[in-house]
Formats: sequence, C-alpha cells, structure tokens
Amino acid sequence: MKNIKEQVMEVLIKQKAFILEGGPFFSSGGLKVPFFVDIRRLSSDPKTLKLIARYFAEIVKENECDYIAGMETAGIPYATAISLEADVPFFYIRKKPQDHGLKSTIATLPPKEDAKIALVDDAVGGGGAITLFLENLKKEDYNNVKLFLYIVEADIMQKAEKRIDELKNQGVTCHYIITWKEWVDYMLKNNQISEKLAQYCYEFIENPLSFANEEKLSRYCKDKENGLLWIREK
Repeated sequence: MKNIKEQVMEVLIKQKAFILEGGPFFSSGGLKVPFFVDIRRLSSDPKTLKLIARYFAEIVKENECDYIAGMETAGIPYATAISLEADVPFFYIRKKPQDHGLKSTIATLPPKEDAKIALVDDAVGGGGAITLFLENLKKEDYNNVKLFLYIVEADIMQKAEKRIDELKNQGVTCHYIITWKEWVDYMLKNNQISEKLAQYCYEFIENPLSFANEEKLSRYCKDKENGLLWIREK
C-alpha cells in the first residue's frame, strides 16, 4: 500500500496540478514564474481531503490542540476537514481585518483565551504568509499557536530549515507531507516529467529569482515550444 506521500503525489499528477500551458505566470509575491503548481486542486477531491484530514487529525490530537485555524483562503477547506476528523473546534483567520462588523481577523467561533491552536495552510513558499497570520493572531491576543500543518513545503532557496527552526523557537512545530523536490523526483522517476523540465524545477527551487532573467525565461519558452518539456498522462 502506498504511503501518504505517494498518495498525495499521485493525486497531484492525476489532477494535473503541474501547469505548463499559459505561462509564464506570476506568483502571489509578484515573481514571474515559468510554471504553476496548483496545490488547491487537492481539496476538490473528497477522498484526498479525507486522507489529509485523518493524517493531520492524529497530530492535532497527539498535541492536545484546542482549536484548528484555517489560513485564508487555501487553508480553510483543510482546517474544516481536520476539525471534523479530530472533533476539535475550527475557525479561520483573515489576511486583514474586515472594514465592517467586528473588524476582526478572526472569523467564525473565536477561540478561548490561552487555547492551543493548530494553524493550517496548503503550502509554503517563501514563508511570508505564516508570519503574517501569526502576527494577526497576536493582535487578537492569541499567543499559543502550537502547530503549523501544511501539505507542500516548497523549500525555496533552502529556506525551510531556517524557517522551521525560527518557528520552533516561538513554540510552533511544523508538520508537512511532501516537499516540492520530492514531488519532482517522484514525477521524474515515474516517467511523468522530462529530465529537462525537472532540471528547470530544481533550478527554480534553488533560486526562483534566476527566472527573472529574460534570457533564461526565453530559453525555457523555446524548450517548451520544441516539445522538450512535457508531462505524460497515464
């Protein structure tokens, strides 16, 4: 039986989450990128959503968390599913306060004071989002985040280890399922991605800023046009 890493990677392949057509794209941080990885497609598959929820629900229960918090917006469906599996209350956090109503970054049921919180998102790239949401919680006087749960660790420019250590120093333990490199390795091993495209992926993970170079981006586009970049369907 395939482990959870392999099951998640298989679904990513099946749902064609690695997108080549239509690029180059722009990342949430405004960076020009040659391909797009749509992790959010995982949450549209009920079986996969339940698989991920069960995996993280065990971690939530082991750490005796009182609340599960979904990070707007990608973390919300996963946090909801984990809440159902773990039987632990759920709320979600906005990126910025509403300009009406309670004007809060907290939506749905506000957690109790000193509650142990598990933050949930779908993926981490540069790591700016987790910092923002931790700050938002602190502004609401919630300082007891114990876990950060997410599915894909991009490990851009090898920042993951440093970020995880920094969060650990703040009392937050990280748990993720796969790294982007593991997924690229898996696709390459299973003849789902060309060696040429895999190499571009590795270069992007090592230094995404290198694709801001028009010469390199032009070379990538030419390789795509010549059919050197492809993903085979099973």
